[in-house]
Amino acid sequence: MYCKIFHIDKETKCESIIENLELGKNCNIITDDICIKYDLEKNGYECRSLSEIFPDVDPISSKIYDLTVKKIEEYKVHLSSINYGTIPIFTIIEPILRDDLVLVNKFSFLLSKKQDIIFIFRSPDYSLFLLNKLAREEDFETFHKSKINHISKNKITLISSFKEKTSFKKKLFLTFNKNSEENILKSIKDKIKFLKNQQKLTLFFLTPSTRYVLNPIFSVVEQFQKNNISNHMISFDHTLVDELKKDNFSISDFSRESLVLSSIIQNNDDGKKLIDHILNIAKEKKLELIIFENFINPKIFNIFRFIAIFKITKIILQNTNTQSLVVAFDGNSMGNAITLASTILEIPSYSICSLAVINNPLTKFIYTADKILIYGTHGYDLLQKFEYPSNKIIITGNVMYEYFSEIDYEKCKDQINKLCNFDFDKPLIVLGGRWYPNDENWISKFIKFCNHQNFNVLIKVHPLYLTTNTEIHQHMIQKIQELCHDLNFSIQIDISPSILLPAADLVITDESQLGVEAGLLGKPWITKNFHNDKERFLFEMYGHLINSVHVTNYEDLEKTTLEILIEKKHSKFIEQNKKELLKKFSNQNNDKSSEKIFSIIRKL
Repeated sequence: MYCKIFHIDKETKCESIIENLELGKNCNIITDDICIKYDLEKNGYECRSLSEIFPDVDPISSKIYDLTVKKIEEYKVHLSSINYGTIPIFTIIEPILRDDLVLVNKFSFLLSKKQDIIFIFRSPDYSLFLLNKLAREEDFETFHKSKINHISKNKITLISSFKEKTSFKKKLFLTFNKNSEENILKSIKDKIKFLKNQQKLTLFFLTPSTRYVLNPIFSVVEQFQKNNISNHMISFDHTLVDELKKDNFSISDFSRESLVLSSIIQNNDDGKKLIDHILNIAKEKKLELIIFENFINPKIFNIFRFIAIFKITKIILQNTNTQSLVVAFDGNSMGNAITLASTILEIPSYSICSLAVINNPLTKFIYTADKILIYGTHGYDLLQKFEYPSNKIIITGNVMYEYFSEIDYEKCKDQINKLCNFDFDKPLIVLGGRWYPNDENWISKFIKFCNHQNFNVLIKVHPLYLTTNTEIHQHMIQKIQELCHDLNFSIQIDISPSILLPAADLVITDESQLGVEAGLLGKPWITKNFHNDKERFLFEMYGHLINSVHVTNYEDLEKTTLEILIEKKHSKFIEQNKKELLKKFSNQNNDKSSEKIFSIIRKL
């Protein structure tokens, strides 16, 4: 058996892959790039993407997540004794390694099939070198004991690491290396002097996110402002701060300080001792996601950024009269660093959860705040399933639903029609969710159907494609535009659902959050499943699907669309499902969720 591993750069085309890899027509080829998959298939090769083999909702994926949870617990046993001052380092390391652990478990599953296999990856991931080692241990023949193949400019070379570009953090350190940790922390104290005299202050810490996801947080901030209660927002994400300042939000940016401080810590004696300690334990206990042989996972050095964030948060809390802290959102290394600081200083921390909790074993590691302010019984039950104590969870109602319900629907429709050059008198259909293999075929067919029926159609692409898997998004857009070049439609990725959903006459999604929000607003809502043959498992994982009009083939999608928009069928079902969704995803009374959250945080 052989296992061939190739990393390709962004410029490498399919022709170079075929020419250099000497692929057989019956090879078992696996890739992380859907564009490679499509190009190889066009040339007669069978190729599967990782997302195709391991869809989010699948019994195999669930087993992978269960194995990952066990592996995380194993790492915790070995690393829980490591501290940096008062910081338990594992709390910061775990989110950094979580995705890598999932990926390596997927690799192990594929190798267990004992078949010849070729991996073609664009992502420069440390895990590829670990894959090479795992393959050799399973008696696969590989190109080299410790190196993998890299294809660039039509040339193949063996590599033992990925070249790192000089990061912004390193440049900052080179520029400001005369700054001591003491000077940086003093500058932070000076920066927050304006908060010092504010009594019973509540601080809102914003971790990297989109404006849309943060809208519920702003509704709560408005309650503080309306009641003249001291509050302030803080972020370590310069891009987010710039965006919010355009809308006149009052927010302090500590991104530069965190980057400079992290470089100082990484390069001082304590930082070097910490890394040595982690690597020594990882070697001894064979924690290969951190180190194996001479390979060190470069992601492990990200801990210094989050140690810096912990220190900055602690300084801010110690030098203000902070009564409570809201983190939006926890479950990542940045959020964990913030809640760690509040815990050590015994300042209550709160996490506001308005997005649907994911039915995934990894959810047990996400929420680290003292109190989780959850949208409804759906989230409460799932958190109980994943062993969160009941006294940590408070049902407050859904701030996102409250935000949506107060929006001017006609104004939103006017905005959408002007943006997309749509006819105001035509019904608007919104297609939402993630991209799946061959989506371009049925979507282009549906666009033609909508044009024929005089429906406006807008494709709302999932925001994850703004930062990840951008090549998938670009490929799909190109294909749809080629197939529908003379038709009227719009594709949008960064438009806010808070504008889109109120304007929609029909929403069509996969199992995504967009559908739940549409259902809560009483919008006709179809969920489609054309890619997953495990329907029963899909409904077990996503309980809200039962509250949608569900279709599993394209013909039924057209038929149901006409029934809803032309024949006005399903209206009773849609209204009843809105009531059911409100029971599960919001509170059942007329209290404003933002007011309830405000009262809880202020302990009124």
